[in-house]
Amino acid sequence: MQEVIVGIVFLVAVLFIGRHFYHQYKSDKGCPKGCGSCDISKEVKKLDFKMPEHLKN
Repeated sequence: MQEVIVGIVFLVAVLFIGRHFYHQYKSDKGCPKGCGSCDISKEVKKLDFKMPEHLKN
């Protein structure tokens, strides 16, 4: 009986981790939840980055 319970818990954990990785790689925003609340691209676009002169060549 204990083996069955441990097996069920193990399968649930594997499915949870698999689902997390699937959503992480499926999402184009870099967030596994896919809700868009942690969209880093908005913050990156706000930055005013100037390339140093010696790196432009």
